[in-house]
Amino acid sequence: MNKSKQNQVVDLFRRFSVSTYASALHGYSGEQFEIESDRVEPGLGTIIETRLVPKDDTPVEFDYLLRATPAGWKIGDVYLAGTISELARRRAEFSGIIRAQGIDGLIALLKTKNAALAGG
Repeated sequence: MNKSKQNQVVDLFRRFSVSTYASALHGYSGEQFEIESDRVEPGLGTIIETRLVPKDDTPVEFDYLLRATPAGWKIGDVYLAGTISELARRRAEFSGIIRAQGIDGLIALLKTKNAALAGG
């Protein structure tokens, strides 16, 4: 993959990730985030165990994997119920697209997903 396409994929994926989480949290009102605990996993990063507590529903448990970078702390992955890796799920989805349609197929998919999340 040439550098131009690599930069395009990184930019599109970054926008997709932010838009996905913003869309998922849009419409929430009165809920609270609770940090249960944090622990360092050597060679991996810091796991922050979190719960989203809705006003009238069952809490949703998820964990963040944080990594220290020169630019500051970055989220490396999100685990639903402590075990389902968002990164692994996306990797499986996108690697299938790359195998079937190449990098141009992935770029087209990310553009489509970003447009849908933006309401367009």
